Amino acid sequence: MLATTATAIAERLKRRRVRLGAAATLAVALVVGLGSVLAVQRRANTEMAAANGKLAAKNDDLEAERAKVEQRFDMARKAIAAFHTTIDEQQELGNEAFRPLRTKLLTAAAGFYRELEVLLANEADPKSRAALADGYFQLAELTVKIGDQTEALAVYRKALALRRELAAHLRARDLRQKLADANPTVTAFQNDLAQSHIEIGIELQDQMGKPTEALAAFREALAIRQKVYDANPTVIAFKSDLANSYYNIGVMLRYADQPEESLAASEKARDIYQELADANPAVNGFQGGLAASHQCVAWLLGMSGKREESLAADQKALMILQKLADANPAVTQFQSDLAQSHYNIGRWLEEGGQPRESLAAKQRALEIYQKLADANPTVPSYRSDLASIENSIGRLHAKEGRFAEAFVALDAGLAIREKLVAADTKTTDDTNYLGYSHACLGWARVRAGQPKEAADDLLKAVELWAKTADPDAEDLFEQARALALLANLGADPKSSVTADETKGFADRAAATLAEAIKAGWVQPAELRKPDFDAVRDRADFQKLQVEMAAARRSDSAE
Repeated sequence: MLATTATAIAERLKRRRVRLGAAATLAVALVVGLGSVLAVQRRANTEMAAANGKLAAKNDDLEAERAKVEQRFDMARKAIAAFHTTIDEQQELGNEAFRPLRTKLLTAAAGFYRELEVLLANEADPKSRAALADGYFQLAELTVKIGDQTEALAVYRKALALRRELAAHLRARDLRQKLADANPTVTAFQNDLAQSHIEIGIELQDQMGKPTEALAAFREALAIRQKVYDANPTVIAFKSDLANSYYNIGVMLRYADQPEESLAASEKARDIYQELADANPAVNGFQGGLAASHQCVAWLLGMSGKREESLAADQKALMILQKLADANPAVTQFQSDLAQSHYNIGRWLEEGGQPRESLAAKQRALEIYQKLADANPTVPSYRSDLASIENSIGRLHAKEGRFAEAFVALDAGLAIREKLVAADTKTTDDTNYLGYSHACLGWARVRAGQPKEAADDLLKAVELWAKTADPDAEDLFEQARALALLANLGADPKSSVTADETKGFADRAAATLAEAIKAGWVQPAELRKPDFDAVRDRADFQKLQVEMAAARRSDSAE
């Protein structure tokens, strides 16, 4: 069994669940461990010295420019504060007759602070976080004066949370840094310092949605853990930390749309976990880590079009997870991961032209997810997974022409998604997944000869996906598919898609597909499907096909 902190850290790391097919990259990260994160290569001392010298020079330039920006920012902030203070001091504005004017002026000042929130919300450095917290306090005071007490309380809570977060991170990091500097040979202090960087990275990823900055923090952590392991190569715990680090850095590189680097880190994690599992076959954590690494590698290989290799990796994961699930029936994580493996295998079998075998694998996944959802009604992720597998089974039925069965499954998935969206008012994740449910229904309705209903569902999917702030490669590709299908429907007078709309959908489909390819999506076989007939003769689409084929050949050569 893994430590409780492993699950807690991993749950925070999982900012959003990718569709069931992509979930291995993220959801499976949760079995892997205590959250060391990164894949770092050591550089020679001379190279490091030279690099540090260049970096120091660049940092000096950046600091000088930042100082100028901060000076201007401080002046602007003081000007805003002076503005609403002046309003307070004008006694005549307190008269009831001037209340509308006073409210208007205070609302204008509040607007400046909201612009400040937009500017600083993604800045992770302590000074910016402190400034944002101060801005929230000022905004809360203004909101009280405007008269909205409920909103003022919410803003105050934001400010307090930022102050606590900032103080906690700074205290922990500074203290641990001092202890590590004073005791360079004491591994406990080094590991604690690495943990501080991990916690900062998790906040960057989980709370702020900044994978690049989170990755930098995780690299700091792994650099420390790498040194600890190098100095103590026979200590199993340090080797396990290193495996966890490589695995999780693979996850973060996936967030950052760097699939090749993610695959390299995941394969490194797999190799280390294989050694650990072989030497310690009774340790569930090592077996689970090995299975998770196989799943992650399988997904990344699949994204690059290497279906046979993906299937083989997922089959290895399935063998491990079946043993873990049988031996530990109360561990829901093993059950969930087992279901994930069944689904993944079903996906690769479907793509390999084995629909009957694919359906059997997916139905096995459905049975496991249904049991998990029934036994854990307060865990939304199980219902989310259940909806995803319903959608996948529905698409497979529709592909095979079994439309009655298809719509039963797709409607079930849609109903689950709608309930999840209604219950989740804090994130857009479920909204994004609801878009997938409508897209699946629209795709099935196209095949079933229901053009009007298909157009309605596809338009709804595009509308919902527009709310996704950071779409990944698969999000973008499925948007392109939906837009291309809408362009296809323009040829059917029963669809209600006009000629002008048809051209607009085709233009957007090609542009969105280009974004998906840029983000790492490489599956040329998908573009040969009828879904893209409306854009097939376009020069930009044909160029994308050539580029994707070239990228696929390059991957195969490697």
